[in-house]
Amino acid sequence: MYKNLPHMFIIYTNDNGELKEKVYFKTYIPDDLLVESDIIIDILNSKIEKNRFHIKNEDKFIEEYMSKYSDQITEIVKIYFSKNKDIWEKFKNNAEKVANSLDQNL
Repeated sequence: MYKNLPHMFIIYTNDNGELKEKVYFKTYIPDDLLVESDIIIDILNSKIEKNRFHIKNEDKFIEEYMSKYSDQITEIVKIYFSKNKDIWEKFKNNAEKVANSLDQNL
């Protein structure tokens, strides 16, 4: 688990028979959320880091949650890259290389 990457923390609670969902977004993994969370998603790598419910189709689950919380994800990724400019530059350079490679193959 990468402690310094943006993560989504999902906690489910039962409130008088009604399942409620709390979702938090952090650029680090606080110990309390590590323990409390039912599901932890590494946002940049689109990977479930903790899965208390043993979800069978993780890709579909990740896609649904990334879509559902896309605005919050955008904000936490912006915060992460603004604090880690060197990582942003590497990310940007790699993306440009991939784009150029795709252009050449079309």
